[in-house]
Amino acid sequence: MWTGKTKILIRVLATCLCLLLAMSSPGAARETLNEPLPVGAKARLGRGTVVAVQYSPDGSRLVVTSRAGIWLFDTRTYKVESLITGYLSEDTGVAFSPDGRSLASFGNADNTIRLWDAATGTLRHTLQGHRYKVVRVLFSPDGRTLVSDSEDGTVRLWDAVEGTLRHIRDRQGWIGDAAFSPDGRTFANPDGDSIHLWDVATGTLRHILKGSGFSVTGIAFSPDGRTLASASGDGLRLWDAAEGTLRHTLDQSHGMGRIAFSPDGRTLAGAGSVEGTVRLWDAATGTMQHTMQYSTAQYYGEVLGVAFSPDGRTLASTGEDSTIRLWDAAAGTLRHTLHPQGRIGRVAFSPDGGTLASASETGEDIIRLWDTATGSLRQTLDFSRAVFDVTFSPDGRTLASAGMGSPRLWDVAAGTLRHTLHPHRSQAWSRGTFSPDSRTFANFVSHGLGEYGTRHLAVHLWDTLAGTLRYMLEGHSVTSMPALSPDGRTLATTGAFARAGSANVGEHGTVRLWDTHTGGLRYTLDPHHPHSISRIVFSPDGRTLASAGGGEKGGALHLWDVATGALRHTLTTGDYSGISVVFSPDSRTLASAGGGGGKGGALHLWDVATGTLRHTLTTVGYSGISVVFSPDSRTLASTGRKHSTTIRLWDTATGTLRQTLSHANWITSIAFSPDGRTLASGSVDRTIRLWDTATGTRRHTLSHGETVNSVAFSPDGRILASGGNDRAVRLWDAAAGTLRHTLTGHGAFVYPLAFSPDGHTLASGSVDGTVLLWDVVADAAAGTFRNLETNPGGQWAVWRSETTVTVRFHSPRAPVQYHAREAPQPQFVLPEGFRPATRVTHTVTGTQVHADGTPVPNAPPATFDLTIAPNGEVHYLDNPKVDGLGYMNYRVARLTWPTHEVPETPSTSGTGAAEGPVPDPEPNR
Repeated sequence: MWTGKTKILIRVLATCLCLLLAMSSPGAARETLNEPLPVGAKARLGRGTVVAVQYSPDGSRLVVTSRAGIWLFDTRTYKVESLITGYLSEDTGVAFSPDGRSLASFGNADNTIRLWDAATGTLRHTLQGHRYKVVRVLFSPDGRTLVSDSEDGTVRLWDAVEGTLRHIRDRQGWIGDAAFSPDGRTFANPDGDSIHLWDVATGTLRHILKGSGFSVTGIAFSPDGRTLASASGDGLRLWDAAEGTLRHTLDQSHGMGRIAFSPDGRTLAGAGSVEGTVRLWDAATGTMQHTMQYSTAQYYGEVLGVAFSPDGRTLASTGEDSTIRLWDAAAGTLRHTLHPQGRIGRVAFSPDGGTLASASETGEDIIRLWDTATGSLRQTLDFSRAVFDVTFSPDGRTLASAGMGSPRLWDVAAGTLRHTLHPHRSQAWSRGTFSPDSRTFANFVSHGLGEYGTRHLAVHLWDTLAGTLRYMLEGHSVTSMPALSPDGRTLATTGAFARAGSANVGEHGTVRLWDTHTGGLRYTLDPHHPHSISRIVFSPDGRTLASAGGGEKGGALHLWDVATGALRHTLTTGDYSGISVVFSPDSRTLASAGGGGGKGGALHLWDVATGTLRHTLTTVGYSGISVVFSPDSRTLASTGRKHSTTIRLWDTATGTLRQTLSHANWITSIAFSPDGRTLASGSVDRTIRLWDTATGTRRHTLSHGETVNSVAFSPDGRILASGGNDRAVRLWDAAAGTLRHTLTGHGAFVYPLAFSPDGHTLASGSVDGTVLLWDVVADAAAGTFRNLETNPGGQWAVWRSETTVTVRFHSPRAPVQYHAREAPQPQFVLPEGFRPATRVTHTVTGTQVHADGTPVPNAPPATFDLTIAPNGEVHYLDNPKVDGLGYMNYRVARLTWPTHEVPETPSTSGTGAAEGPVPDPEPNR
C-alpha cells in the first residue's frame, strides 16, 4: 500500500510528446481505434503529463492517467486500446473494479465520480453529491460497493452497479488511507490518530481504534481479514479487526508510513524511516524477521513505498535516491537495483509478477516496464511534459515543441512524431529556432553549474529530416539565449569568462559567431568591458548583431558587423540595458529597455546606422519592460514584464507618446496584427482587448472566461487566437470582435500558440503535456446517436475546410445487421452544409462485443458497409456475411469528400442533433 508523499501520484510540469496518438491527415484513411480527438482538431501530439499508473486485475491492461486523459494499453502489445477524455482534471485518479470491467475516475473538476466501461471507454454512471474534490475511491472486493472520500469531510458509500448513493458518513481530521476487509463487510478509514471501522451493509460505526496521538499514515488488512495493520509516526500496530482491540505494537523507535502484507498474510513489510531501511515482521507474533539496509553507503532519506509481488517472493521498495530495489522477501537480501530517472512516485506489479511498471514524480514522463526476474528494462512508454513553446518551420511542414525536456520535431501533415532530440547530457529548459530553409533546428541546453556560478552551455544543431545531431557547439557558460541569423547561416552565443587581473572575475562577456553549416567558429567578439552580456539579437536584415550587458553601475550596447566581426558602435545607456533589446522590422531602429531596479526605467531608441540616440522614452511604473514593434516599424508598444496594467504606444520617428492603453489587471501578452492597425492584449482580468493603434480607441473587449496567457494573429490578420487558464483555445473574428470557435481538448492551462505559415493550422501547447493541431478554416458540428435504446454511446463529429468535408464517428456496441435489415432508419443525419454531393460508401472493420459491450474472446474482425447519402443520412447496408455476429464495436476515423461550394452556416436539424462541444458558427461569413 502506498501512502504519504507517494499519494501525490506524480504531478509533474515538463515537456511532451512521444508516440503519436492522433489521426492521420485528411485523405490518409488511417483508422486508430479509440483515440478520440476534440472536434476540429487534426492531431494530438503527445500523451500528457503522467499522474498515476496501474494494472487491471487480470493484467490485460496497463492504465496510465495523464492530464490528457486515461490511457488503456493492451499489455500484450502495449498499444493504446482506448482513451477516456472529458470531465477530467489534472488531479484525476482512477480505480479498477475487482473484475476489471469498470473503471472509476475521481478528482474531477466537477467533484463527481464517473464509472466507465473499461473495455469500450463508454460512460456508465455519474455519481454526484460531493461538494468538494474527491481524493480517493475504493471498490469493495465483490465490486458492488464504491467508497469515496472527499475534501468536503464526508465518506460516501455507493451502489456501483446501479450508480446510487447508499450511505453518507461525516468524519473529522486529516484525509487518510482507506481499505475494505477482504470479505467486503468492513470498511476502515483513518481519521487523524484513530481508525474508524464501518459496517458496509448498514453504514454504522463498529469500532474506533485509538492510537497514541500520531496521525495514522497507512493501513492494510491481512488477506484473511482478521488483522488490521496501521502505520504512524511512532511505529506499527496490529489490531484484531473483529474485536477492535490492539494485539501488538511494533518498532516504536522508528516512524513508519508505508506498509504492506504479503499475499499469504504471514509477513508485514514496513518502511519510511529516515535512515533508509525496510523491515519485515512475522504478522502472527509481531517479531522482526529482517532489517534490510537500503544502502550500504551512508544513506539518509526516506523509503517512499513498499509492495509485494503477487506470489509474495519479491518486495519492491522505492527511495529518495531515485532507485527501485527488488528484495528476496524470504531471505531479506537484495536482488536487483533499478535506476529509472527521477524520484519514483509509483510502482505496480503485473498480476503474474513478471513485470514491474514505474513512473517518476520528476524527470521525464516515461513509464518504464522492468523484468522482475533479471532487473532489466523491457520497454518504455513515453509520455509528455508541460509544453511552453511551439514553433513552426518556415515551410510549415515541421513543428517543434519544447518545455523542460528534450525538444520534439513533428510532421505536421501526418501528425506523427519524427524525432525526439536527445542531448548527450542532462539538460534544463531547451527551446530553439529553425533555419530559413527548415533543414536545421538549433537549440541550447545547460549542463549544470560551472566556475564562478555560471552554467555550461552547449548549442545543438540538428538535421530536421534525419533527427541527427550535426554539431554541438561548446565553450561558453550561459548568460543569454543564443541567436540565429535570419539566413540561418550564423549562430551567436554569449557567455562569461574570467579576465586575468580583472577586479570583476567571471563577469567579462564575449560573443561568438558560429558557421551553422560547418560548426566552425567564425569570430570571437570581445567588447573589452567588465559587463556580463545578457542579450544578443540579430537585425532582421542579418547585417547587425546587438549585444547588451551591464550591472548596477552601468551598462552598454554593442553593435557588430556580422560579416566582418568588427565593432560598429558602443552605445552607453547609464543603466542596465539587458532587459529588452529589439530591432525594428526595417532594421533601422534599435529599442533597448532599462530596468531601473523596479522603480521604472527608460526606453532608448537608437539609430542603427550611426549609433546615435534618437529618443529616450520615460516608462515610470514598469518593473521590467517588454517592447514590440509594429510591422511597419512606426509604432512601438511597451508594457511591464510583471504586474503592469498599461500599454504605451510610441511614435518611433518623433519619440512621442501616442496612447496609453489599460486593463483592469496585469497584462500577460500583446501582439500586433500583420497590417499593424490593431493591437491585441491579453490579461489576468480574463479579457482580450483589441485596440486601434492609430487612435488608441478600444475596438472590442472579448471575454475569454479565465486568465489569458497568450494571443496570436493568423498570418492574414483575420483570426485572433487566445489561450488561457480555462484550458480552451478561442478563435475570434478580429474585425468583428466576435467568437468563431471555442476549441476544447487540453487538460490544463494553455500557453503557447502558433499559426502555420499558410494560416490553415493552429498549434496549441499546454501544461498537460500535449500539443493539439487545429484546422483553423473549418466549420464543425458534433452529436450523438443511438444504436440501442439503452446505448446512446455513438458519437459523430464533422468539420469543413475550404476544400473538404471530414466526418468521424464511433459506436461501442451496434447491432449493425439488425438495423440494416429490420430497422433501417438512419443512424444519424449530417447537418446541411456538410453533406456529400453524391452517395459515399465506406467499408468498416469492427470487433465483436457482447450485449454489455465487453469483447468476444478470440473473435475475428468483421467488415460491413455503410453509406452517407446526399441528404446527410448515414445507413448500415444489409450484408449476409455479418448475420449472427451480434453487436459490433467500430470506429470510422476519417472519411472525407470535396466541398463544391462554400456552405452556409451549419444547422443541427435531423436525427442526431448536435450535442456537446459544437463550436460557435462563424459570423459574417
